[in-house]
Amino acid sequence: MKLEPRVAELMIEMDESVRQYLEEDGSMYVKIVKALYGLQESAKLWYETLGKTLLKMGFTRSNYDHACFYKMVGNDLVVILIYVDDMFMVGRETDLALVKEGLVKEYQMKFSEMSPKEFDYVGIKVEYNAEDNSFGISQPGMIKKVTEGLTETSELPCDVKLYQETDETKLLNVFEYRSKVMELNYLSKTRPDMKVALGYLATRMQEPTKGDEIKLLKLRMYVNGTKDLKMRIRPMGVIQVYASADASFGTFGDGKSNSGIMLTLGFPNAPIMAKSVKQKSVANSSTAAELIAFSTTLEEVLWTVELLNELGFKQGPVEIEQDNSSTMRLIEKGPSSTGRTKWINIKHFWVSEHLDNGDIKLKYVPSLDLIADGLTKPLGRKAFFSWRARILNYCKRQLKEDLD
Repeated sequence: MKLEPRVAELMIEMDESVRQYLEEDGSMYVKIVKALYGLQESAKLWYETLGKTLLKMGFTRSNYDHACFYKMVGNDLVVILIYVDDMFMVGRETDLALVKEGLVKEYQMKFSEMSPKEFDYVGIKVEYNAEDNSFGISQPGMIKKVTEGLTETSELPCDVKLYQETDETKLLNVFEYRSKVMELNYLSKTRPDMKVALGYLATRMQEPTKGDEIKLLKLRMYVNGTKDLKMRIRPMGVIQVYASADASFGTFGDGKSNSGIMLTLGFPNAPIMAKSVKQKSVANSSTAAELIAFSTTLEEVLWTVELLNELGFKQGPVEIEQDNSSTMRLIEKGPSSTGRTKWINIKHFWVSEHLDNGDIKLKYVPSLDLIADGLTKPLGRKAFFSWRARILNYCKRQLKEDLD
């Protein structure tokens, strides 16, 4: 690595003997013997090094999430999640003590004991509520960052005209717009109630307009007015995946539709995954748009099921909610030889194969009761409050207070 002259001078101040290696321009070349924090290769090298150590200690690397390592100690499961140079370990205290002992032999590490009733990890705060044995999950640090400088608030994250262009004047400086959208995207891990507005704003990253800037401000104002909201997860008797899928046909200006996807562990519960995403191709009917959304949901379902099965939480057939009867008939019986569905083949066969295998089950739910419906389009005030209570998994008392 080449050290610029000023850095080379500092090296000489620390060790006069390295002066002999100075170049004519005052710079200096050094050989790196350890990965430096901040370089592109460093995270990969550290992961490979740590991974080898964990494998040597008897851990197994997950086939479905390479940041997850697990190990059975008797009948107890120990799980380690890796996030660059942070690790999160879960297991019995006696088992974790042995793991820490093994890691200390290899590395200089600091361990923080976390209370099972309240802890933080990579900016996500988890708080236990003894009243109903639930966990509140939030990101207070990111909320503070997103709402910095704001005094105004908004009851809703967007209005019903979200997809209509209001002011097409191009933003000269798009850096602030992109930065705030990315911050909000990270915040949405625990705030799925803002997914629809955020999903639209994310499609405008390339050339945002003044109108998009106003919509972004409204979303930030909504966060500012709902700082205390948390996502509520309750431990369920059986760890089983449930899913909900929906689509809004031809929502975007280019004719593309919007998919709403939600997965939960146990039902009803807060989502372990929620998406509101623009479809990549133009669907020629609402049925086709629903099939695209269903197919994307199935991809997420299969990955989650395989990961849980690998960790020892055996999954039964996953129930996927859907509000479109035509799509359900198409999945169950196949496309007709005439009409608008005769061209559908790959997506249908991919979905119907898993239905025939018993991996999934279809469940019809009316649109008003379908949780994924709120991930496809903006809702009116009262409808939004009711839907928000469901997706954040409020208790009934909280819902009543919110509606009041």
